[in-house]
Amino acid sequence: MLNTIPGIHSDMVEVRLDYLPDMEGIEPAIFKEFRNRLILTIRDPVEGGRNSVDTKKRERFLRTAIEAGFLVDIEISNLNSMTLDYSSQILSRHYLNEDPAFEDLESLASEYSNKCRYLKIALRRNENSSQKLISLLNRHHNLVVMEVDGDPASRIVYSILGSRLIYCHAGEKTSPGQISCQSAARIFDLLELE
Repeated sequence: MLNTIPGIHSDMVEVRLDYLPDMEGIEPAIFKEFRNRLILTIRDPVEGGRNSVDTKKRERFLRTAIEAGFLVDIEISNLNSMTLDYSSQILSRHYLNEDPAFEDLESLASEYSNKCRYLKIALRRNENSSQKLISLLNRHHNLVVMEVDGDPASRIVYSILGSRLIYCHAGEKTSPGQISCQSAARIFDLLELE
């Protein structure tokens, strides 16, 4: 299925389950054939998600997915209400309605970057957001950073500077700053980067 979708040139695909109007009957097992190529995500609306999912349902789904060997994205804001082993997962923090001080971002990265596979930090673009993100990349090894509404090419730049993943789109953007998978692949080919 993943290899037959026209225009998708990626190593992994994020499945945004919060885009479903109802997750009733959706289990990680339906994705098992693609387990090594998927990131399963249920984003809360306050962090850019589409639909609200009950916390208990979300926790049960994510726990089952982790136990089955999937890579999942867990919002840091949900860690207090869920008990999950996130040591080999993606933890994320989206600053969509605030401009955090660099010290707050550094504190977040220092606290969580060594406790998970990747720490994803997404900011709104402003006059010093890129400086903050580049400084974080210089200090921590497993970050995924982006400006959610920045120039799509900035995601390529952050990747070159050390961001571990690039979130692209395969037709429909889930945030305004996304570049298409096809364009990103073309740029990496031109730069001779993998």
